[in-house]
Order: sequence, then C-alpha cells, then structure tokens
Amino acid sequence: MEVQNEELLILSDITNDKQYNTMTNEIDSFYSKLKNFYLKIETIHVRNIHLKYLYKFGTYLNSLKHKNPQYLQGTIIHVYDDLNFNLLSTLFTFISSPIAKVSVFYFDGGYTQPTADRNRTIKKLKYYFPR
Repeated sequence: MEVQNEELLILSDITNDKQYNTMTNEIDSFYSKLKNFYLKIETIHVRNIHLKYLYKFGTYLNSLKHKNPQYLQGTIIHVYDDLNFNLLSTLFTFISSPIAKVSVFYFDGGYTQPTADRNRTIKKLKYYFPR
C-alpha cells in the first residue's frame, strides 16, 4: 500500500560528517516542501553507524520537534539485522523520542534477500511514539 506524500530515504553507512550531513540535508529537503509527509527509511545498505552520529542524530531530531507546523506524520523503517534494530531502540528510548509514530520492521533473511522480495517475513515489529 502506497501512502500519499511518502518520502523515501535510502541510507548507507554513517561513519563520517559527509555521510551524516547528506542524510540530514535530505530530511531537511522533505520539510522544505511545506507539506505533510510520511517518511520511509530503507537501511539495506547500512552496515556501520558510528555511535557519535547516533547521538548527533538524536540532537537533530530534537531540533526538528520545534518546527511549527510539524509536517512529518509518521515513519516506517526497514531493518535487516540486530545491530540496526538495537540502535533504533537506543535512539528512540534513551536519546530522543520520535517526532511522530515510528514503525520499525525487522525482516528475516538479513542482507541476503533482495528488498523487493514481497515474501520476506517480518521477524520483529516495534513501534515508538512521541513523548
């Protein structure tokens, strides 16, 4: 099911300032459209995230919460390994609550199956809510 006004963010490793800035600039570009949107984040290419950038991203999320009006209506994140699933848990539990509801789908099969495989089973599903 496709959501109206869905923005897609395809992430890769986040191990340096350039990669981090590319990600946040892309999110900023979604806000600059001045329209409500849902964010879909694909992490099939993410194998490494330095913790420094996880904390930086928490600070960035907190700054986005002050935007008025708030255009982000919800986020769906696809993950394929324990590391990314657990990093998101740390982010949304201890570092920063989400701006809008976040649904994290942890797919079985790791990085070996193509993301277009619609028969991929969901290993875990986790929701995070704004506080």
